[in-house]
Amino acid sequence: MASIPALAAAAALAAAAPPGGTEPALPAVTVTARAQPAAPQVPASVTVLEADTIRRAGPQVDASEVFARVPGVVAANRQNYAQDLQLSVRGYGSRATFGVRGVRLSVNGIPATAPDGQGQLSNAALASADRIEVVRGPLAALHGNGGGAIKVGVDPRAQAPGGRALGFADGDLWRAGAVLRGASASGGWLVDAGRFETDGFRPQSAARRDVLDAIGAWTLESGLLVSATANLLDSPLAQDPLGLTPAQFASDPDSTAPQALDFDTRKSTRQAQAGVALSFGAADGQGGSASLYGGRRAVEQFLAVPIAAQAAPISGGGVIDLARAYGGAELRAWRAFAPAGLPLRLVAGLDLERLDEDRRGFENFAGSTLGMRGRLRRDEDNRITRVDALLQAQIELVPDWLGTAGLRHNRLRFASTDRFVVAGNPDDSGARRFIANVPAAGLRWSPVGPWSVHAAIARGFETPTANELAYRADGAAGFNLDLRPSRSVQREVGLRFDDGGTRIEAALFRDDSRDEIAVARAQGGRSAFRNAGDVRRRGIELSLERALADDWTLALAWTRLDARFTSGAPACAVPPCPPGAQPVVAGNRLPAVPSHFGFAELRWTPTPDWAASLELRGAGARFADDANAARAAGYVDASLGVARRFRVGDGTLELRLRAENLGDVRYVSSVIVNDANGRVFEPAPGRRVLLGVGYDW
Repeated sequence: MASIPALAAAAALAAAAPPGGTEPALPAVTVTARAQPAAPQVPASVTVLEADTIRRAGPQVDASEVFARVPGVVAANRQNYAQDLQLSVRGYGSRATFGVRGVRLSVNGIPATAPDGQGQLSNAALASADRIEVVRGPLAALHGNGGGAIKVGVDPRAQAPGGRALGFADGDLWRAGAVLRGASASGGWLVDAGRFETDGFRPQSAARRDVLDAIGAWTLESGLLVSATANLLDSPLAQDPLGLTPAQFASDPDSTAPQALDFDTRKSTRQAQAGVALSFGAADGQGGSASLYGGRRAVEQFLAVPIAAQAAPISGGGVIDLARAYGGAELRAWRAFAPAGLPLRLVAGLDLERLDEDRRGFENFAGSTLGMRGRLRRDEDNRITRVDALLQAQIELVPDWLGTAGLRHNRLRFASTDRFVVAGNPDDSGARRFIANVPAAGLRWSPVGPWSVHAAIARGFETPTANELAYRADGAAGFNLDLRPSRSVQREVGLRFDDGGTRIEAALFRDDSRDEIAVARAQGGRSAFRNAGDVRRRGIELSLERALADDWTLALAWTRLDARFTSGAPACAVPPCPPGAQPVVAGNRLPAVPSHFGFAELRWTPTPDWAASLELRGAGARFADDANAARAAGYVDASLGVARRFRVGDGTLELRLRAENLGDVRYVSSVIVNDANGRVFEPAPGRRVLLGVGYDW
């Protein structure tokens, strides 16, 4: 069953009239959340994380807690809540210095990715999520701008009335929340409220975040499904401890860069959004959905930009002030029929998105006082619009063989109006338009029994983000009009085995991309980008879930990924190069991508009231720059969890104890790619013990 979209809506219609008689029933082409876990019916690598898996992975603060068990996905908790997690899928998105890029994100049907491809997951309420769906491989290109798709969703109709209160705490972190659920004959609703606070294990790393979700879904007598969602995020404080140089990390991984303290680096965020959706599916083989969403997001961030760097006439200062208004609409229509006796399903759609951004920059000092908003140094209006048309077809060629083909037509426009034009700082206004056709096709063979095999191919693309277009690579003022999208050809073959007691998934893939977007120079708090050659990503993914006995289960996930530049680029097009420019060398590995990473969990459930698990997470070495000069060593992290349930009155009390990093290993959790100051390492905390208390009624 489709997830509650509460996202997007406009217009489109599937063509072709059905012949008389009963319409054939084919599984949906689009990969969407279902009310109950089910094996994916499309030729793609899809991993579904269920509610219980999400709950027991940790305090439900950061999605990196659970993504370790998904092959192909690197999700590093930066331990820096001013930057969000570092997330990549098969190497796509690894270059992001903040937020998530290259991966299409959605939360309860509303995109968590802006039209330009930059996104974040900080507003996801994991405590109430039914499931998280991760799509990898060529068919992920049909979801839009990026190399993967992640959907966090909840359907209140699938949850029983009642509620849950939950608290987690350790020495410097606590989280408390409550979920209330209600139901009626026609549907259900859910409200999830939670607060997270931490002092951080490093100086200047305290944070607070409040999240509120309200979701409802009802089926009318006509069969029309109406769903609505609203989300509020308030993060008044997220201090930024910055990264550490390799020498600082080796000396004291619990330390903080002095610049973070000097400039009081920090970020505050407020976001409010809402959406509504209508959908129907008729018995005569046709249906559709329409949805609409909108929201506002405000961000203020203080950076550690040296005062001397702000003296340049074109400097944007050291304080970022963003006010964003965004919205979108989506329409999907489908029809099933049987030309020449072959069951066929067509899906047509149209996506519309718009983002209006008021971006201002200020000096990060006032007089002799650092860390305070000073004079205005940047003032511009940015507008991003996206219009995508989608057509997909799924056909049963012969028994057990299912073919899928799709085409997504993408139109993306960036426009910037500079309102800060002074002596030495000319008009930086500009506009860019990107147009791409993204075709994808796949074939799935599922003979009688638990086996299925698939193959798929697609062309993908990644556009530059608004931040990457903001500055020219040659150091001059103005919009970066020379920056082109990165385009790729993605291929995959995979297999799946699921007999109810054992689930095995494997995939072999190769992606070749050109015009990879990389940092051209990083200086004075600004990063400029350019197209820096071609990249090849190839690897293998394996995962296993198996019941070893009545009370023992084993889960494994492992990825081998070789992601490297196959062609390079000089430091600049025309010497002499500006300060901070750096070359890209063919053969170098893509930064922030380990060559192998994996997860293992052994879980023991002797009774319904007792559970214990041992987890291992590990990754190989990663580089932090295009030059492959700064290298973070690999690591293995072990965790132990124990849970006990008690009947208390009409409800259930649950106690959880979770010990993380049992070996007290000090390792680099994430790297900051191409940081100009060499502060490229973000350390993981040492051993910590979390106590959780929950009550369900």
